[in-house]
Amino acid sequence: MRAQSEVRHGLSMLLVDVDTAIETDWHGYEGHEDLVRVEDPPVEAWEALAGAGLLPKPEWLTWVADCQSSEDEFLGRMPRKERQSIAAARRRAAADGVRLRLGDLDSTYLDAFLPLYEARTAEKRHGWSVVSDIRGDLLADAADYFVVSAWRGDEFVGGCINLAPSEGAMRIRFSAVDQSGRYASLARALYLEAIREARVRGYRSVSLGTDPNLYGHVVEPGLLRFKSRLGFEPKPSHQVTGKPASDCADLVLGFAALMDPTIMFSYRTNAVSSTASELQAEIYSYSADVAVDQHTAALSFPVRRHVVDRRPTACATGNTAPR
Repeated sequence: MRAQSEVRHGLSMLLVDVDTAIETDWHGYEGHEDLVRVEDPPVEAWEALAGAGLLPKPEWLTWVADCQSSEDEFLGRMPRKERQSIAAARRRAAADGVRLRLGDLDSTYLDAFLPLYEARTAEKRHGWSVVSDIRGDLLADAADYFVVSAWRGDEFVGGCINLAPSEGAMRIRFSAVDQSGRYASLARALYLEAIREARVRGYRSVSLGTDPNLYGHVVEPGLLRFKSRLGFEPKPSHQVTGKPASDCADLVLGFAALMDPTIMFSYRTNAVSSTASELQAEIYSYSADVAVDQHTAALSFPVRRHVVDRRPTACATGNTAPR
């Protein structure tokens, strides 16, 4: 079979081999699927795939920043408006009687954390409660983690779960706050406390989570903007975690399950392997006038726009997906 249609977390995806991807004229398939993908394409096919519109990219991204020698230095790398937002978040937390605590990861913490995490996940169109799925694994490796929790009196109002490996970057893996904490930007205060602890423990760098490299599906473009304004930049996850590379080549065909715009990061055209760290932002939209800066202003990466055709679906025009 040359192509296989799948639905992943609501996303209609056409999986094809390299030859099908290169030989097919994808103009006219807009709207038939949300996405066409080649999984684990060989490096020698990257240039031809990009020429056909399927851009080679890491499947997962990890956001990384240097801890710096002090918080002042860390904050100094951010846009002025973001520094003001952090200061305001801390003032609101203090005014609301919220106190931050460091602690160990255990079942009691997860019992308090999961209701908030699941509530925030349920609010998303294609939310995925990862912590619920891996609760057992987290507890089995609890000695490798520490947590930051936010309390208003005896009420748990937010927290983050942080992996502290023996080498490499400290990783802020999961976070959640209650509704009042969302409005008060409590997450900013939680992250800065986790980064302070990373600095105390001697880490040189910190990561702010790992995301699927498709901002507009399970994760939204606003998350990209939030992380970049905090001074983090995306890197291919395998370069941070040391795990085997997981690459794919994608082309966005429609927005039935995706947000408009949808953003992903591809390897730059001069990349010759998955060891390349240089990325570029790819923004897909029905409109050529989509506001780019609001999502990418804090990034130092090149940005390219892609306009998706609004033409009738492939089925309506008589085309069918290749088989």
